[in-house]
Amino acid sequence: VAGAERRALEVLFLQPRHGAIAALASPLARLRSQGQSCPRAAAALLRSVGEASLLSGQALRREARAVAQQQAAPAPTPAHEGLDEYDYMERESASARLEEEEARLMLEALNEDPFCRFVPCLAACATDHATPCPVRCSAVTSLGRIAQLHPRVAEGLLPTLAPLCARSEPAEVRSRASLAVASLVASVPRLVEPLLEEALRAPLREEGTPALLRRAAGAGLPHFC
Repeated sequence: VAGAERRALEVLFLQPRHGAIAALASPLARLRSQGQSCPRAAAALLRSVGEASLLSGQALRREARAVAQQQAAPAPTPAHEGLDEYDYMERESASARLEEEEARLMLEALNEDPFCRFVPCLAACATDHATPCPVRCSAVTSLGRIAQLHPRVAEGLLPTLAPLCARSEPAEVRSRASLAVASLVASVPRLVEPLLEEALRAPLREEGTPALLRRAAGAGLPHFC
């Protein structure tokens, strides 16, 4: 898996989700054991968890949508033209209920997802200044991936990600945290917009900002347009 996480995992997730999870158990266990003494293996493990969580979450969302649609009542059919406006309102209400049920089912499934259970480990690695920088960067990126899965998950992870945008953090970590925070604006705009200044605007104004961080800040700005 190491070095080609995304493509390898995409191939694995062509099969049903449970089969992909079973197939990943052994390589992830090997990376976990190697990661204790090898930062490169640790970084690969954390990157793999982030990519796998995103693919697993996409599968869970499809399943949640299918279940919610099965449970939903049939859309109303107007008896005559005079009911068109009422019918439109009913359809909008039914669509909102469907989205709410899908989100509820998705959150329940994520609570049981094996990759999301890595969050405490990812958060510990991301915030530990004694952890090698490549490992911290992989952890931050993976936290950002997981945070994209659901607004409630994003709310829970922002208190971990936001402080990593501070000037005191290494440029590599700060750049990944800035991108992770910016990617959540569509999910939790009320919480992300107050962080815009430190996460994106400050790096573009500061003198001597490393090119890596400046590029990350510039890449994050389109999320707010």
